[in-house]
Amino acid sequence: IQLLNTKQLLFLIDLDELCGYMKHVNMNIGLSLENAVLNPRHLK
Repeated sequence: IQLLNTKQLLFLIDLDELCGYMKHVNMNIGLSLENAVLNPRHLK
């Protein structure tokens, strides 16, 4: 088994955090779209 070097490890951690961040952003976008569908008046 090849051990990951520090740079690769940091990169993987960054990717993991990025994925978590993107999920959070997508959830917010999803909620915004849902609100827009439920309350069309808010879109002007």
